[in-house]
Amino acid sequence: MSLLGIYFGSRFINVVELQNKKILRNIQIPLSSVLAQGDNEKIPTDIKLVALLKDEFRKHNIDTKEAVVALSGKDLLIRTFSMPVLPREEMASAISFEAKKYIPFKIEDVVSDFELRYDRASRRNLVVYVGIRKEALEKYLSVLKQLQLIPISLEYSAFSILRLLRLAGQRDKGLIGVVCVDDQEEEVSFSVLENGYPLFSRDFTLAADADRPVNSPEAAAGDISLKVEKLRTESRVSLDYYRRKFPAKEIKKAFLLSSYESRADIETVLRDIGLNCSYVNLSPIFKNQSIPSQISFYKAYACALFKTIKGPLKANLVEAKAKLKPSAISRLPAAGLLSGLRLDFRLILLGVVFCGLAYGYGQYQLKPLQARLEQLLAAHPQVTTISPDTAYEQLVQIGDKYGKKLAALDQMVNKQQYFTAVLNAIPRAAPKGLWLTDMTFRKISVDGGELNLSGLAYVSQDKVAGTNLINTFVDNLRQSAAFQGSLGNIQITSLDSVEKDKIPVTKFIVSCSAKVD
Repeated sequence: MSLLGIYFGSRFINVVELQNKKILRNIQIPLSSVLAQGDNEKIPTDIKLVALLKDEFRKHNIDTKEAVVALSGKDLLIRTFSMPVLPREEMASAISFEAKKYIPFKIEDVVSDFELRYDRASRRNLVVYVGIRKEALEKYLSVLKQLQLIPISLEYSAFSILRLLRLAGQRDKGLIGVVCVDDQEEEVSFSVLENGYPLFSRDFTLAADADRPVNSPEAAAGDISLKVEKLRTESRVSLDYYRRKFPAKEIKKAFLLSSYESRADIETVLRDIGLNCSYVNLSPIFKNQSIPSQISFYKAYACALFKTIKGPLKANLVEAKAKLKPSAISRLPAAGLLSGLRLDFRLILLGVVFCGLAYGYGQYQLKPLQARLEQLLAAHPQVTTISPDTAYEQLVQIGDKYGKKLAALDQMVNKQQYFTAVLNAIPRAAPKGLWLTDMTFRKISVDGGELNLSGLAYVSQDKVAGTNLINTFVDNLRQSAAFQGSLGNIQITSLDSVEKDKIPVTKFIVSCSAKVD
């Protein structure tokens, strides 16, 4: 089944009839002929345009019923901005609110659609917003309706022509720039895509200023140089604006779509601003097919590929316009909804009885639950220390008081010292001939205390031997892991020679306490 691609430019209307990828017919209509048609200036331009298109369709035997329309950037609103991640049901209203910042007229006067893509680097949603004024959309849809054409989609021409890149075998992976220069329309589109998703797009014209005389020296001798300079200036503005908006997303490669004759000059200009573009030759695509090698024709051809090659965006202004129409049910009058309805009081009485039974059964089931709730409330302990009339400042003081008590209990539980390992280490450290007679502990602070060990050391005939036993005992305690923490400071505090059961011994006291830094 064939499909029409129609590009409404600022100077020409291009129509291509396509079946799959084969061109059946192509037409180009200068808009100057529409304005010059007829001498009666009271006839609206749209009526002249419809009459001329009907005549061209009849002349070329075009009977296709479906069409895809492409428009230049002057008719559309293309904006790219970022949004936080929101629930799906809130996203549409949030985007409409954000779009008000970028639209020079009321949002209610715009038909719009959008497409989202999550950006992992910024953890935000990138939004491509496409809009058109309602009156402009109605004008184009009215033309298609009078031509008995069914509009499938209305697209931005700079995005439509990207289908030709895929058709030419150019991959759109990564960050790529696309510069499309239309010599006939004297328009340029500058776009940047990331993995096929548009990040940025801007259109500008190369046409001469309207207030400059046509026969001026600039128009006669320097018109081409002025266009080249304007291309350089506007391209630099576009590139600088993109780099400010996406500083971390550097363009990896760029493609140029233009006529072959102006290719060299354009490449030189783009190279001067730091953008090296690879020229895409589209001629092999149209081998053995009769189509002029003009960008405006390529845009119409790319529209007709709508069902064959996927475009960069799914946003569709035709479908967005259809969603704005009120549903058939909402347009029905209230009287029509109630017509034929008759009241039967028996049914009303039956409904009241059912409602009463449902309410009574609910109350019956609720009573045991209420009784149980009262029992639980009665079983709760009563707080007698706090009155219901206590002021907020008093509650804060009471809270501080109980907080201090809880902190003290916490210290008692968590800061207490355990002596199991210490008691187990003492007999292992005592050498043969030394025994303990007493052991006392005195707590000095929260984190530590003092352990005193009293005992006797057997002297034998050498009085120095007792002292050596005690020194060995102290060294063993110092090497013990149980004493190296809070009891690591081990000192001999007392030595005395005495007799025990007529046997000479050395009485000693060893003090173990926390080390002082």
